Amino acid sequence: DALALLTQPKPFCIAVSDALRLYLEERFEFRAPERTTEEFLIELQRADQLNAAQKEFLADFLSRCDIVKFAKHEPSETELRSLHSAALGLVEETAYELPRAQSPIGNPMTFSFAHPWLLLLLLVLPLLAWLKGRRDFQPAFLYSSVQLVRGLSGHTQSRAGAFLRALRWLALAAFFIALARPQLGEGETKVSASGIDIVIAVDLSRSMEAEDFTNERGQRINRLVLAKDTVQKFILKRPADRIGLIAFAGRAYVAGPLTLDHPFLLANLDRLNFGGIEEGTAIGSGLIASVNRLRDLKSKSKIIILLTDGVNNAGKVPPLTAADVAQTLGIKCYTIGVGTRGEAPVPYTDQFGRRQQRMMPVDIDEDTLTKVSEKTGGKYFRADNSETLRRIFTEIDQLEKTTVEMKKFQRYRELMHWPVALGLGLLLAEILLANTLWRKLP
Repeated sequence: DALALLTQPKPFCIAVSDALRLYLEERFEFRAPERTTEEFLIELQRADQLNAAQKEFLADFLSRCDIVKFAKHEPSETELRSLHSAALGLVEETAYELPRAQSPIGNPMTFSFAHPWLLLLLLVLPLLAWLKGRRDFQPAFLYSSVQLVRGLSGHTQSRAGAFLRALRWLALAAFFIALARPQLGEGETKVSASGIDIVIAVDLSRSMEAEDFTNERGQRINRLVLAKDTVQKFILKRPADRIGLIAFAGRAYVAGPLTLDHPFLLANLDRLNFGGIEEGTAIGSGLIASVNRLRDLKSKSKIIILLTDGVNNAGKVPPLTAADVAQTLGIKCYTIGVGTRGEAPVPYTDQFGRRQQRMMPVDIDEDTLTKVSEKTGGKYFRADNSETLRRIFTEIDQLEKTTVEMKKFQRYRELMHWPVALGLGLLLAEILLANTLWRKLP
């Protein structure tokens, strides 16, 4: 709903920040909506439900929203979309461990018992009732001769007594059923998970506009178009992996959270374009942003795939420093230098508004990219044509394979309170009837 307010920055930021606060209150029991940003952040630092990277993100996110809400800052539509994607990213990350049951329409409700073997106790009840009926009771009245009551000897027990005993046996049966814990399965979902988490970092600097590649029809396309097409096909081949998306130019931002919801991720990939971030090529920032998405996750393998066509000339984190962090955390980095060798045609608009092209030298820092990949146990690739880039992703796809695990989650509603209530009701009815309407003589 917030996306409908993109042309109104202040209402948009209010809607997104309030929605995120309400989610945090429901998910982690923070009293988020009732607090100022400063009070909320102070409590957040004491909480242990979120990791350090998520706390840092929340502080930055709320501060950016407050600047719009209170300092009358007018961000671009691209910045607002970035805020929205970042908020969705946090929700995806923190909600991932919670299995979501599918609708009962797709998965019909099922009835079962948690401890069905306890139902065998019901077989004991007929035996107990039979033994109870054979017991000899001490007579309430003594007679000198049975001839005095011979006329009553053929009479059976009163119906009232039999009914009261039946109530007691039924109550006991209800308690045995309650012990077996009847449950109603309200739905189930199956999750395929390979245990591999992958973050793909894509360079959005202006140099990616160079049209030195061709598509399958032989038409010239720029580097970003080819990168998006190749990444899309790679994602479709990895349905069981959690994959995230980082975009970087002069700085880095989360373009897509780590998620198994690949249609959502592909929609975010399709929206990537030039002009939304300050100019430059911050390779180190792109790497460290990718590392932050992965560092606190528990998975079999953590992978970063970074595509760039330039030299690190922006950002505060050098690429090799980011590589050291990735190496320490056991994160493998595959780096890809995108661009032909020599010179490449770069489009521009002349003073008359016409689209022209000029040849520009291709400058890729292959030495740094190679060191980054070697430090982390990955591999550097050079993609100087369309087919090479596709083969590179195919090779990475083959290198990072693992056995897929299928997890099944079922949500149950406990029903044991119903047989317990029935048993107590039957016992109460027996006690009331035995001491009022059908009271027996001593």
